[in-house]
Amino acid sequence: MSKKIISVLLSIMCLIGLVSCGGEEKKEENTLPPVSTTGLPENEKLTSSYETDGFVVNIYESYSEIAGYKGDGTTLTVPDAFMGIPVKSIGEYAFFENETLTQVTLPESLLIIGDSAFQSCTALTKVVLGSRVEMISQAAFRDSALEEINLPDSIAEIERYAFYRTRLIEVKLPANLSSVSKYAFYGCEMLTRVEFCQRIERVAEYAFSGCTSLQRVVITDRVKMISDYSFSDCTSLTAVFAPKSTALGENCFLGCAKLTIYSPSDSKASEAAKKYGYSFQTCPSADKMP
Repeated sequence: MSKKIISVLLSIMCLIGLVSCGGEEKKEENTLPPVSTTGLPENEKLTSSYETDGFVVNIYESYSEIAGYKGDGTTLTVPDAFMGIPVKSIGEYAFFENETLTQVTLPESLLIIGDSAFQSCTALTKVVLGSRVEMISQAAFRDSALEEINLPDSIAEIERYAFYRTRLIEVKLPANLSSVSKYAFYGCEMLTRVEFCQRIERVAEYAFSGCTSLQRVVITDRVKMISDYSFSDCTSLTAVFAPKSTALGENCFLGCAKLTIYSPSDSKASEAAKKYGYSFQTCPSADKMP
């Protein structure tokens, strides 16, 4: 009898061990490594400012910043360094309302694009970023003619209004980005495709509102919330896949008359579709979406 009891206990312990191990594996699969950013040094003193080749340059102790541009070129490559000090920042309003630039290549050393840096650059259609950029600040490209930009995976923050009413056609959100800020891509009427990264957890209010050429969106598994009005007035939007645990905010698809939401039958999206009157079709995974 005692041998049988011992045998049963051993079997139970083995089973518990297997379940525990399985749980740990699952946790590891769902865990992403933390994002590490460098940023600009705080409280560094401005040592000098000068103009060269049309650039207005601020020199700090360990980095240089493009503070303005007075040239009249159409295609521009920003140098990696001035006076041997690496360019790490495009300052606020540095190229604001420039009417001649059509293409800009930014240096590999660059970390920050400041507020309204390229806002209202009405001829600017293409920007090439280096692989180390960490932040695109508020309204950086707002109301520009921008059609094409590469967004390296190093970018951890895209602030509100960053690409507001630009002419972007496709967007692949960078791997280090965890949320899409308010109005970030608002009114991008030429935008046809958005690819979400696996780290995204939230799409803020009005983030993609008014993207009238956008037709299909696949929300990735870690997204917890599609906020109020985030895709409102996307009039060409016909299909959105929402994972089981993704919540839909009030009026997040307001004005999307052609839309069908695809999601598992017991998902939060299915409940929201009933509540807000959206067309809904059961779909277990994004690759099963028509």
